[in-house]
Amino acid sequence: MSELADPTEWIRPVLVTLLALALCVSFGDLVNRHLFEQDVRLPGFLTAMFIGILVTNVADTIRRPLAHSTIDRFGEVSLHIFLAMSMMAIELWVLDDAASTIMIVLVAQVLLMTVFAVFVVYRVMGRDYDAVVIAAGFVGMGLGATPVAIANMNAVTHRYGPSTKAFLVVPLVGAFFIDLLNAGTINVFIDLIRNYLT
Repeated sequence: MSELADPTEWIRPVLVTLLALALCVSFGDLVNRHLFEQDVRLPGFLTAMFIGILVTNVADTIRRPLAHSTIDRFGEVSLHIFLAMSMMAIELWVLDDAASTIMIVLVAQVLLMTVFAVFVVYRVMGRDYDAVVIAAGFVGMGLGATPVAIANMNAVTHRYGPSTKAFLVVPLVGAFFIDLLNAGTINVFIDLIRNYLT
């Protein structure tokens, strides 16, 4: 009842989080447009994520840290919306003719990702609890995308406890460095094909 009596306890963190998200999206878009004018093409969310890293570090530096629990709630809601939209966009009836091939590839991919996560990722990451959570995130990334990796790690950490290292490493690598590398690789191959055709 006391929580309902003082709404400022939960309204302020929500408004600050919304402001931070709006800043990340707005300034990320400005940076992306500027880079596009310089003929550097990056995914829109990548620049927004970079601005988010800057905002978080600046907030910590000036000793006005953001409410991480509120940000986590926003992240969970966004993840659920993303997964629901992804599932609704799948047209399973179109894949009817290729169902057997898809199942073979799916089983092979699950086996390969599981074996690689257990025998390589877990061992390289240190053979501890953080390594387990990172391996779970790696499987999610290999079978889907970064949001699936986050969902996998959430499933593990909600049951066995938090892992700060895993939630720093996997999203940073999966959603920032890999996409940055992909953007550069795609641009290189586009230039190679363009030069070859002309």
